Amino acid sequence: MPPSRGAAVLILDALDRLLILKRSPKSIWMPEKWGIPGGRIENGETAPTTASRETLEETTLKVKELVRVEETDKV
Repeated sequence: MPPSRGAAVLILDALDRLLILKRSPKSIWMPEKWGIPGGRIENGETAPTTASRETLEETTLKVKELVRVEETDKV
């Protein structure tokens, strides 16, 4: 099985403060841990589509501008 691909989003405000989220204690993945919005790329999605969808699902924020920072195959 090939490794899954994902997308994550760094959201900065006008003062360059980074948005981080604390996951729910009921979260399946990394409960009660801090992180940034993101998730797995679903079939037929692009990385920007995934980034926008995950941000909306996790924060209710609609992403207006996306800028690719880096892409890597290394973990």
